[in-house]
Amino acid sequence: MSQAIQSPGFRPAVSASTATAPKTTRKAQPALGPKVLPFPCLPFVTDQDGRAPWRCHFDLQAQTYEDGHVTGGEVFRQCMRFLADAQGNATLQAGRRDVVLDVIVEAGAIAADRDDTSGRRGAAVAFLRLAVDMLRAGAGAVDHEQMADVALADARQRRGRWQVQEATRKAVFTDRMQRAKLAKRTAAAQAAGGAL
Repeated sequence: MSQAIQSPGFRPAVSASTATAPKTTRKAQPALGPKVLPFPCLPFVTDQDGRAPWRCHFDLQAQTYEDGHVTGGEVFRQCMRFLADAQGNATLQAGRRDVVLDVIVEAGAIAADRDDTSGRRGAAVAFLRLAVDMLRAGAGAVDHEQMADVALADARQRRGRWQVQEATRKAVFTDRMQRAKLAKRTAAAQAAGGAL
């Protein structure tokens, strides 16, 4: 039997010990923790602790499409109460608006999936239908043109602030890179001048 020449420090990819028994030095993945309700009045918004914490904004049990319509109506009612309870507190309103927006986005994704196997599509469709009905009712009850004007003015101001911040960030980065390049050239010139 011939022996292959091996350099010092060479380690074969598979040895007799690793070929027969897999390594068990890797720790087992921790199990996901229990679900937590960050907003007790919205039982369908859940946090899951564990290896990769996440939040589900439309966490419902699987059910038939028709039963889901009843559940979707209840979800809508709970979201409306959640928003109404924050009236008069601008900070609370903004935070709750964002939570309900995430509920709407997740419901929209579920409703758009015609091959949904989670059993939540009926609830998502009913929830979104009620949301559209509320928008339609609100369109006749409030000055939606003024609301849109205020929202657009706010968006334009935020965009302007972002553009200034982005221009400043880019200018600082460019300046830092130019100074680093100059320092590198200076160091190379000094090293070349000192070597002679």
